[in-house]
Amino acid sequence: MSKGSASKNLDAFSRLRGLHSAFVPTVLREGPYRVYFYSNESGEPPHVHIDHENATAKFWLDPVVLASNVGFSARELGSIEEIVNRNRKRLIRAWHEHFGI
Repeated sequence: MSKGSASKNLDAFSRLRGLHSAFVPTVLREGPYRVYFYSNESGEPPHVHIDHENATAKFWLDPVVLASNVGFSARELGSIEEIVNRNRKRLIRAWHEHFGI
């Protein structure tokens, strides 16, 4: 692969990464957890997704309730729920700002 072609691939990757960030904005990082939402989910009530390694969960924000979980232990979910509760107002505000609600 030539230097020019590698540079073009890197530019394309950077643009895609920027698009991904716009469609899947991270609204909070706490400890090992990334808290985000998908830009195409404006038709659902406010909620966030939380990832760490190969585990993912979804929490509704009003009220804070676990919607789904794949891979987190009950103990981890308790910690995550505390994080979501502690940051609930901030997360709801980020949701409304992002979706223009």
